[in-house]
Amino acid sequence: MFLVKELCNYSIEFRLEVELVMNWTGWALVTAGLYALFDFCVKKTSGKVEDGLAGLIFNVVAALVAAIFLFMEKQSGVKFFAAKEGLIFNVLGGIFVGLTTVTFIKMFSSG
Repeated sequence: MFLVKELCNYSIEFRLEVELVMNWTGWALVTAGLYALFDFCVKKTSGKVEDGLAGLIFNVVAALVAAIFLFMEKQSGVKFFAAKEGLIFNVLGGIFVGLTTVTFIKMFSSG
């Protein structure tokens, strides 16, 4: 009886791990596809819009998309939280995303 119960617990844990991996894998594939589309848009934009302006437009539109996502999460009952360390790295990450966007555009427009 103990062995059957142990096997059932293992089966449930294994199934949960597989679902988590598949969930993560699915998000990874979606993210890779979206980055490919972003790369395509940057390449088509470079040389046709000033680099800094193009970076600003990309990031303002991205902020609007994030705001819509945040609003939808709030409507579904998600509780928001923010630790000080998380906010610090969030701001640093935002700086790096902005710099990366502009340098990415400059890379395509220069060659």
